[in-house]
Amino acid sequence: MRQAHCTICNSLFNANHSRAKYCSDACRGNGKRRREKLWARKFRLEQPERHLEVKRKQYQKMKQDTDKYSRYLEKGREWRRNNIERAREFSRNWMSRNKAWMIARNASNRSNREPMSPDIVNHVFKRDDYTCQYCGSKKDITIDHVHPIVRGGTHESQNLCVACRTCNCSKGAKTVEEFLIYLEEIKC
Repeated sequence: MRQAHCTICNSLFNANHSRAKYCSDACRGNGKRRREKLWARKFRLEQPERHLEVKRKQYQKMKQDTDKYSRYLEKGREWRRNNIERAREFSRNWMSRNKAWMIARNASNRSNREPMSPDIVNHVFKRDDYTCQYCGSKKDITIDHVHPIVRGGTHESQNLCVACRTCNCSKGAKTVEEFLIYLEEIKC
């Protein structure tokens, strides 16, 4: 027998054959899981469309099995109840990394039209230098429709500008001219 190093825990063990890599069944299981994770990551990065298709099928299959799906949801809820701060931190981090997607999703939820593309939202943020076009603030910025959707406006980048939440909420369904008049009245 020869001495070998375990590829998982790096401990020395007596190898029964020349290709032995693991010191125990536990390490062998960890190695298998590690290989599966590496394969899944490679698959996700190299074939994102196919990966999403596979995930959707898995999700639909799981949803059909309602007991399994409800257990899955309950497990997530329980984890969030037991780890409130970690769940909030995870949510905040995810939303900050996906701000354009969140804004586009929220806009599409408010209207029955097609959603804003995250690419357009990113373009508008960069074009306007992440600054409110009405007051100049850089805090709590959102996307505003210059010509409101309820008045026939579109999600095209020419009709979008960056606005802080305060200005955007105050403007509402007003046009820019009406909003500027409104601001003058408030100042008086």
